[in-house]
Amino acid sequence: MVNIQAQMKELFGNSCLGYCYGYIAHKHVLEMEPSIKLLTVTFLDGWVNGWIDDDGTVSKPVQYYNSINKASQIRDIRKVPISSLKELPPKGMFSVEFKISPEHKASHFAVCTRNKIIFDPSGDSITCKQGVPVSYREFIYG
Repeated sequence: MVNIQAQMKELFGNSCLGYCYGYIAHKHVLEMEPSIKLLTVTFLDGWVNGWIDDDGTVSKPVQYYNSINKASQIRDIRKVPISSLKELPPKGMFSVEFKISPEHKASHFAVCTRNKIIFDPSGDSITCKQGVPVSYREFIYG
């Protein structure tokens, strides 16, 4: 028998990057704060369409993002190493990867500007509060 609850725990337990991409895309489209329900429906749509794996990994980030933000399509996403939010570009919001320490294996994503965290899918995660930013995802347009 399939343990649906265990599968959903795995899926949603690793959903932070998917929620961050959804948040950024919806903020650009709606120009307002997306609701938890909208972000969750978006995340599940990505899972159903195969852009998000069963473990919550966003395996096809370009397709996932472009399915939400049809007006501003991207052609690639690049992982850019950083050690401080001040290293982010001066304008825009970005999916930033945080770790408790740079060599730590586990990570968590939040949406940030150069000055602060603006959306944390875990609310107020310990990884963001006590950790350090290690990279961000740059959208490549065109």
